[in-house]
Amino acid sequence: MLTSATLERLGELEPASRFAVERYRPNIVIDAAIDPFPEHRWSGSSIRFGDALPASFLIPTMRCPLTTTAHGDA
Repeated sequence: MLTSATLERLGELEPASRFAVERYRPNIVIDAAIDPFPEHRWSGSSIRFGDALPASFLIPTMRCPLTTTAHGDA
């Protein structure tokens, strides 16, 4: 999972870079006006989507260094 707040903050920290959600390949993007980088605090917690879909946060997403290199648009 990834939050839009995290992507926005990364863009503020490195304005010359492009932080497109596609480069991180999250299964779920949470679009919310919250403090950036909440993902770092989610390990060991759980979330429920509606009544039937639980999910657990086991470890933070390990970022592949390939996401830091320039890519052409697909």
